[in-house]
Order: sequence, then structure tokens, then C-alpha cells
Amino acid sequence: MSDADRIIQHLDETDTITIATRRRSGELVPTFIWSAVADGAGDRVGYLRSAFGPGSWWYRRATADGWMGLDLGAEPEDTEGTPSAAWVELVELAVEHVPDDAVHAAEHEALDAALTAKYGHDPQNLAPMLSEDARACTLRVRIHEEARA
Repeated sequence: MSDADRIIQHLDETDTITIATRRRSGELVPTFIWSAVADGAGDRVGYLRSAFGPGSWWYRRATADGWMGLDLGAEPEDTEGTPSAAWVELVELAVEHVPDDAVHAAEHEALDAALTAKYGHDPQNLAPMLSEDARACTLRVRIHEEARA
């Protein structure tokens, strides 16, 4: 299985993923978030959304430099606590903002459906992920090298 396939599988099958973003100092900050995979342009694409809009620290750091790490080996048992900075298998991702506009409407609708299918069992926490603020803070993720090609 290729690295890209492993990333998509992890984003699709893992309920709560562990990401890393960088502070200005270079320190990596672990954060638990939700993810989803939807069809886009003939490919399965990984997405992240900031449920709390542009003020979320992880979102601000990721969009500041277009970089994020994803821990493919993390299996958080307690996602209510603080994630560990003991990375198991950290892979580098590039993130790209997906505007909430008419051009990207179908992409957002596919992502809304994927989020609902994956997290519909938790409607209270799903609702913020489908809000206008969250849609405006949607990121498409790719392997770091692919995004630079």
C-alpha cells in the first residue's frame, strides 16, 4: 500500500486522529481532531475542518505555513485528555484551503455527507463541523511531497 493510500485509509477509518502543527519556535504541538475522506475529481481526498472556525490554534498554525504532521501510528484511547507528543509514525502533510464558494460547492457537499456518515452518531459535536464557520475553514490534505510537485 502506498503512503498516500495509508494516509487516506487512516483519515477515513480512524475516529479521532492525532495531528502535529508547528509553533514559531519549531516545537510540534499534538492535537486530536476529526477527519473525513470524500470523492473529489475522481480521487478519494482527505479533509480536515476546524469546528471552531479560524480561531482554532491548530488551524491557524497549519494555514500559516501549509504544513501539518499526521501520526499514522497513534491510537488515542482517551481523546478527552491531552495528546502525547511521543510520535509513533509521523508523516508530513501539506494542507490547502478549500474556499466555501460556488466553485467548491460540490466538494463541500461531498465532505458534509462524509462527515455525517462517519460522525452522525454524535450529532451534538457534528453540528459545528457542518456550520458556515467550519466550512470556511476546510483543508484538503496531501502528502507533503505531492503538494510541492
